[in-house]
Amino acid sequence: MTTTGVTLNQGFAGTRGASVLTLTQDATIANQFDVPAATTFTPDQVTTLLQGQLYAIAVSAAYRNGEVRGQLAPPNIAVVGTQLNGSQEVPPLTNNAGGEGFAFTTIDDSANTVTSVVVPLGFNDITDVEIDTGGIGATGSKLIALTNSAATPGQSP
Repeated sequence: MTTTGVTLNQGFAGTRGASVLTLTQDATIANQFDVPAATTFTPDQVTTLLQGQLYAIAVSAAYRNGEVRGQLAPPNIAVVGTQLNGSQEVPPLTNNAGGEGFAFTTIDDSANTVTSVVVPLGFNDITDVEIDTGGIGATGSKLIALTNSAATPGQSP
């Protein structure tokens, strides 16, 4: 990959967000991009970082919207990616009626919050999302019922 630019953007894992900082290419080291000298974050940007809502994205000529991405996660933040499919339902869906998707869950153990972004593939008529206890193939009790965020469709704070 030949990187043509790197930015820090605001958004939870699984979402796209606006750029908050453009890194500068190092003059001597190829593919190294640095935070510009004298850069300071506003208090709101620091809060955003501490909540796990910043990510770095590198672009190339081939992938102008981003070739690689990484969520910035301070020690209090855990980001968990989960593949969703009908075979994990109880009983498993066998008629291919179920879609697939991903859930990107950001856990902030300092603030005791969970933000989950569900990204459906092949369907868009989600009526309910919840996190249940239990492993694959086991029925568990509802742990958390997620609600749809009016500000960011598909995001369930």
